[in-house]
Amino acid sequence: MLSRCSDDAGTEFRPDENVTQHIPTAVEAGRNDAKAVVSTSPGSMEREKALLIIKSHESRLRMAGYTHAANDYINAATELLQKHKIINKRIIRK
Repeated sequence: MLSRCSDDAGTEFRPDENVTQHIPTAVEAGRNDAKAVVSTSPGSMEREKALLIIKSHESRLRMAGYTHAANDYINAATELLQKHKIINKRIIRK
């Protein structure tokens, strides 16, 4: 997942926080991981595991220095999870 989202996103492609262009692979990965959560039963361990996977992926991107990819990933996941009323607030950390 890290290699799919990076595309040198933390360096020359997106050098500062003011860039508004999204990293398509990070957005797609966030949505796909959120869809995995949506497909689980409410209150199940599978749902908890799927949510923890999302936070793990976001954290790995941040730790690798891909802040922009992490933001795009978690924002896409959060948007879908809120739409399906699985979460009611942002799960992003900055």
